[in-house]
Amino acid sequence: MKMIVYLITQLSELLERESIERQSLLTGKKKKDSEESISWEESRLKTLHFMYIILQLSLHRVFDPPVAEEDFINCFANAAFRTLENPIMAHVRYKNVRLSVYQILGSLNARFDYSLSCSFNLVQELKLFEHMVSPLAEAVEVFFREYGCRSIVMEVIQEISRLDSKELSRDASATKSYSSFLLEITERLPDSVKPSLSLLIHHLDGESYMMRKCILNILGEIVMRVLSKEDLDDISKENRSQFLEYLEDYIHDSNAHVRSSVLAMWSKLCVAKAIPLSRQNSVLKRTLGRLQDKSSNVRKQAVTLLTSLLQCNPYTFSLPIEELESQLSEENKKYEELEAAASKGQDIKKWDDEAIARSHRWDIYDDEDFDEDEDIYGGIKSFFEVSPLPGPEDESLGKQRILVAYLKDSVSFGCLMNDSLPCMCQLLASKQVSDILEAIDFFVTAFEFGLLNAMMGVRRMLSLIWSQEAVVKDAVVKAYKRLFIDVGSSSGGSLQVVKNLIVLVRGATLGECASLEALVGLLVDSRDIQKDCYTILWQIFTHVMPDTSEESACDALLLIGMIALKEPSVVSSNIPILVEHAFGPRGHKSFRLVTEACKALMKIVPPFKSDSLETPHRFDEDDPLFESLHKILVQGMSSKERFDYIPMAKAAITVIYDLSEHPDRRMGMIAKELMIGKELIG
Repeated sequence: MKMIVYLITQLSELLERESIERQSLLTGKKKKDSEESISWEESRLKTLHFMYIILQLSLHRVFDPPVAEEDFINCFANAAFRTLENPIMAHVRYKNVRLSVYQILGSLNARFDYSLSCSFNLVQELKLFEHMVSPLAEAVEVFFREYGCRSIVMEVIQEISRLDSKELSRDASATKSYSSFLLEITERLPDSVKPSLSLLIHHLDGESYMMRKCILNILGEIVMRVLSKEDLDDISKENRSQFLEYLEDYIHDSNAHVRSSVLAMWSKLCVAKAIPLSRQNSVLKRTLGRLQDKSSNVRKQAVTLLTSLLQCNPYTFSLPIEELESQLSEENKKYEELEAAASKGQDIKKWDDEAIARSHRWDIYDDEDFDEDEDIYGGIKSFFEVSPLPGPEDESLGKQRILVAYLKDSVSFGCLMNDSLPCMCQLLASKQVSDILEAIDFFVTAFEFGLLNAMMGVRRMLSLIWSQEAVVKDAVVKAYKRLFIDVGSSSGGSLQVVKNLIVLVRGATLGECASLEALVGLLVDSRDIQKDCYTILWQIFTHVMPDTSEESACDALLLIGMIALKEPSVVSSNIPILVEHAFGPRGHKSFRLVTEACKALMKIVPPFKSDSLETPHRFDEDDPLFESLHKILVQGMSSKERFDYIPMAKAAITVIYDLSEHPDRRMGMIAKELMIGKELIG
């Protein structure tokens, strides 16, 4: 039996070694496998299965005394590990082979106390073969779950914890394997890794940044998978607090990879709702400092974390700071009133107790007055039963205290988020595309949650529509579509879309309007702004829509002009309406309305082409359009208070020269009347 085992295991090792050598020689070359290779591929699984069958026999009878020799056990173990050393074993199609190897090693651990040696060999294999990380992690899980090797996890962790930190710093490849293995083991068996964490914590002070990153990720996984339950005992809560303290401290690690990894772990904890409420604001404060980190990866993860904190915040769906502060002030007053009432009740109760005590002392003076004492005691008792007063820990007071604390945390959280907005605006101008994309996502989320100054960032995003990076340009279009188009379509149809666009236009600077015009053009091309919106804009402009202000009419006309850049027919088919409303009595009262109407008319003028023989369409010089502009230019000159006359006049003159058949005649008449008017005034 011993000789058979020796021959089979040695032959298996030899063939596996040759297979590995062939694999290394054929790397990158498309050559057919040799007959020997094909033969071993077919026989490998049978050989392993045969070894497993032998291990199920009563092998102790072969030995005297009846204890299996170490060399005999090592024959099986060496053959099993040699099989896993083949890089192809990590492939999915070799899953059955891997399971056979795990069964052999599991039997050795369970029946022959091989677990200590197995742990040592596992660590050595990790050091030498990077591809063995996942197979060995899977093996440990099989040993633990199917073969009852409960100590295997701690034994492996003990072996890794004994490694010198300087050696870990020097051998980056081995350290990477150890780190990946530990993290995968934690994901598979978090409850078993938790008791062994004390063995690994000292690596946080080591030189290897990869090991620090690994340990911190393990702490996060344990918190997320084990310590995020509702019914934790005091020890578990203390452990969670300690682990989170480590994660919070290492947000400021000296290595950028560690900082980035820790921030990513905090994002995972946030999404999993595993961050206690009491720690939310402290994490947020530390994250704000990473927005200006020198590493782009750290900045990216910091913005991602802020976005996650905002999306998953435990306070409220929206964070309008002014409303929350007002509500906090009101609820705080109620709390103070309840507290004062409770304090008064406590004083009265104290007097009640003293009075009752005195009544009980009266009976020592005269037994005959006992009945009278009973009456006094009963009267006092009935008084306080009929007129109960709230105690210091009254239920309503407790609820109010919780509400006030909740609102304070909400306001603090919202203010910290507002503090991040200036840094986020700077990231929109970053040279790193990743910074820009993450900042865009943050501002979209911030705007949806109603942050006070989020509109500042939303407007800053407009300039990115001119970006040369296609991915940035697409992100900007998607962001505005999500905020102003999709939201409107889902809640109130085309009318809501138009209202959203008017909000975006209102107060925009000249540069923002130019960017917005390009954005609207893209949305028109993609049919995200539909023709129903055009009709509603005209209804707002003409005041057909009820409760429409003149400012909204001007904004609607500005949007009509932007749309006309891509769809000129929107204006050209409605010129009579434009003349009637913009250049009539309303135009004499609002020069801005005239200016926007002129700009919209200029959008129907085709661009000049030097090689074009086609004569552009022009209107007759006596058209009502020019007559109306004539009156506005002449009569408007006398209104000295109207500071917007000059921009209006510039736009009107441009329309006359671009669309009139004989613009010089019209301008001559206008100039003459203006001069006469000036002489009369003078």
